[in-house]
Amino acid sequence: MSGVEDRDLGFEAILAELRNLGDLEVRTGIQGTEDSELVKIATINEFGSRQWKITGKQAYWMALRIVYKRVPAQGSRLSRAKKAQVLAIAGKLRGRTMKIPERSFLRSTFDAQRATLGTAAERVVGRVATGKATAEEAAKQFAQLAETVFRRGLLAVKEPPNAPLTVKIKKSDQPLVDSGRLRASIRSIVAPRRQESAQDRPQ
Repeated sequence: MSGVEDRDLGFEAILAELRNLGDLEVRTGIQGTEDSELVKIATINEFGSRQWKITGKQAYWMALRIVYKRVPAQGSRLSRAKKAQVLAIAGKLRGRTMKIPERSFLRSTFDAQRATLGTAAERVVGRVATGKATAEEAAKQFAQLAETVFRRGLLAVKEPPNAPLTVKIKKSDQPLVDSGRLRASIRSIVAPRRQESAQDRPQ
């Protein structure tokens, strides 16, 4: 008597991994709480800031950067001549009006690299569909690529150029880059997909 043999060959396992992949999301950007220093810095640069007047404390900090090319460690002794130089520069800076222009590095990178990111996403989904990677492995591969893409995107920002005062403080005319902390803080994390509210869905 003949019969039909039902053999899975791993198809159900692949389907399960594809479902798992659909339950994950990759979040790339400046990771941290809304009030953390780097998130504030990133937000100001991404969207720009309102005009404000430089306070005495801000003026002194800027003057230290100009004179010493860095902020001396707390408790450091400044020579009388250097301190006089710092105070003179701070006096000129205090009360000046400043405004940080918009220098988008997250939205602009996403727009510029949309095709690259889309192709990469298709590639990792294909690896899961062919059983070459688990959902977690595929998501981490995409996360690593996205992190690299957005870090390069920050370095690609050239406009608007830094103001002469900013160049003098940083000793560099590369926008968004000073100590390298902002670029290094662009990270990708793999997390459970959040439920979208109606207002988050594309129209």
